Amino acid sequence: LEKDRTKIAKIEEVDNSILSPMEKMAKISLILEHFSQSLSQDEQDRLEKELEDKMKQKYQDISKELEKTVIHKIAIDKDKLEYKTFGEVTGQVLNQFSMDESQGYFRIATTKSQTWSRYAEEEQKKSYSNMYVLDNDLKVVGSLEGLAEGEQIYSARFMQNRAYLVTFRQTDPLFAIDLSNPKNPKVLGKLKIPGFSNYLHPYDDNTLIGIGKDTGESEWGGVRTKGLKLTLF
Repeated sequence: LEKDRTKIAKIEEVDNSILSPMEKMAKISLILEHFSQSLSQDEQDRLEKELEDKMKQKYQDISKELEKTVIHKIAIDKDKLEYKTFGEVTGQVLNQFSMDESQGYFRIATTKSQTWSRYAEEEQKKSYSNMYVLDNDLKVVGSLEGLAEGEQIYSARFMQNRAYLVTFRQTDPLFAIDLSNPKNPKVLGKLKIPGFSNYLHPYDDNTLIGIGKDTGESEWGGVRTKGLKLTLF
């Protein structure tokens, strides 16, 4: 109704120092509730379905924005600091080994966490991992997204033009990723073995050491950690 739209517009225009965002939302929700109650049951059902469909579409549009890592670039020249620029990628970073700079490109591995939103499709609710390559201006120029659904990064390591990621839920997939073309990163292969590596260390150009925990199946069908695990890849 036009009068309801006018009321909502006036509420939204009020300064936040007078009505907080939560107070505005409460007032608007009350108007919408009264409008919904004025409809027939069939009209209410159609309205609810339309709202749910639009919320699902909105969630799809913003899902990558709900969990972001922001990278800030600062130039250091002796005692002078100069802020240069910033970039953004989806997901969160595990630690310093998940980031690397090489030949003018910044490489970063992230995990997008599991979500419980009712507006997410089932396949969107799972966690997944990503690899991003950013240029000198911190703009994303290459990416791999959606790696290892339902898992998260436990360790990462960059070695020249390759990256190695360990993700974990029940087994330990080690991903080898080719970064020789910054604009087109590719998964070279992956290996699944029991347990996981919390730390990856380059031994030489062709050998990688993994340090972590061995795992086994619990009596309830889940995963339990056991002793120390040392792996040579």
